[in-house]
Amino acid sequence: MVPVKVLLASQKGMETAFLTFTITAAEQTYKSILTMTVGRIYGKGEWIDKNQIIEYCGKHFVIDSIAVDGSFITLSESNLPILKTGDKVPQFVEQTIDGATISAESLLGTNYLIDFWASWCVVCIQKFPEVQQLDKELKDELKIIAVNVDTKSYIPKAMKTIEKYELTWPHIMNGKGKQDPLWRVFGSNTDFRFSIPLYVLVDKNGKIAYIGHGGDELAELTTAINSLSTKFSNKSAD
Repeated sequence: MVPVKVLLASQKGMETAFLTFTITAAEQTYKSILTMTVGRIYGKGEWIDKNQIIEYCGKHFVIDSIAVDGSFITLSESNLPILKTGDKVPQFVEQTIDGATISAESLLGTNYLIDFWASWCVVCIQKFPEVQQLDKELKDELKIIAVNVDTKSYIPKAMKTIEKYELTWPHIMNGKGKQDPLWRVFGSNTDFRFSIPLYVLVDKNGKIAYIGHGGDELAELTTAINSLSTKFSNKSAD
């Protein structure tokens, strides 16, 4: 599908803009007007970002580009979802830096944590010892998978970080940054929009039990993990 240009026009004297666009896909045309805050979609924290997936009229679109002056963006229709807590993780197949294959299907029956991080993210690295502690305490109950979201030029630095901090869990690293489909579907969550670290906790049924920044000392994430363990323990008892 050919990307469609979306024109933005500011309304004089007001901190709003109107997004008017026509999207042609599968021989259908969608026309609409969305109220926006200048530089962002209307609402607190509703920023848009290049490569972000947005939903409109029951369709999903990837933001291909944003003009430097904010005058227009271009969109392409996408079959990639925007994931949130409670959603089923879509099918994916990834290769680790050790050459192993990890897929959503192979992880069914396992509680697992996806840690999205980058070599330039100070907070991501600061939290590694806390993730290591989780791994140590819950090794038999929780599988940890790290997904690096660096672009290609940062991969050497990311590899050195893994070695320095002795991160022994599986690592997915493809150097695609925001163009990585796996990062797009999780990073486009409307509450986080590609901010890292991002932790995604998935239960044995392949459903997202938690998605977020983990909280101070990963307290939020730990609570979610404990709740998950309790839920499945109760089911086993029944």
